[in-house]
Amino acid sequence: MNRKTQTSIRENVLRAAAEKYRAEPEYLWMNDPDAAVLRHTENRKWFALLMRLPQRTLGLSGEEKVDILNVKCDTLLVELLLQEPGFLPAYHMNKRSWITILLDGTVAFERILSLLEESYRATAAQRTKKQMRAPGKAWLLPANPKVFDLDAAFSTSDTLLWKQKDSVLVGDYLFIYMAAPVCAVLYYCRVEEMNLRPSPEDGDGIICMKIRLLRRFQPEELPLRVLRECDVYSVRNLRSVPPSLQVVLDALLQ
Repeated sequence: MNRKTQTSIRENVLRAAAEKYRAEPEYLWMNDPDAAVLRHTENRKWFALLMRLPQRTLGLSGEEKVDILNVKCDTLLVELLLQEPGFLPAYHMNKRSWITILLDGTVAFERILSLLEESYRATAAQRTKKQMRAPGKAWLLPANPKVFDLDAAFSTSDTLLWKQKDSVLVGDYLFIYMAAPVCAVLYYCRVEEMNLRPSPEDGDGIICMKIRLLRRFQPEELPLRVLRECDVYSVRNLRSVPPSLQVVLDALLQ
């Protein structure tokens, strides 16, 4: 690809970042005037790095300079992308979670924009991530059986109010893990409403979400042992359900 076409792809990436993410390029290095950083306005984290490098620097044959774009993405996706033309191990970045895209026309521009958006999501502040994602995310939520009897609560109603979690959306799913002495996931719930108060006269600032019970599990179905086999060694705070555990959960819910 000629220099003019490469420059066009680079400029189109910068234009898309400015229009969609309000991110203007920052040129931070005097000795590398072509290197441009794109970062979030709210947390100042990088979500992309554009550079112009000799092909040999990237392990390619030839001396001509080529434009590249570094973006962050899921580790498993990095491994898959490296098997395709136009993708290289991340230059000057963490090679487990970043990847280099050649801006020479090998990779379709629509796919470049898709990976740029994934990088923007991966590096965004929590509030921005929540605004960008769709409902339906699965979470692990800890509960203490010594403090609150969930079994009794769900025996009288299939819905209850729970202290609201900032990362959760209406339509998300909660797998409630009961701490010791139970040490197992016992309840599968869906978030129905947000921004509720326990009672109209409540004035202590507590904001709740309404959750609906969808299924109870037996303690032997999802004990801590099974969670550990899926790389979940403890559930002390709200956390995402990892893909390995999601496979187990999906099988149980069929």
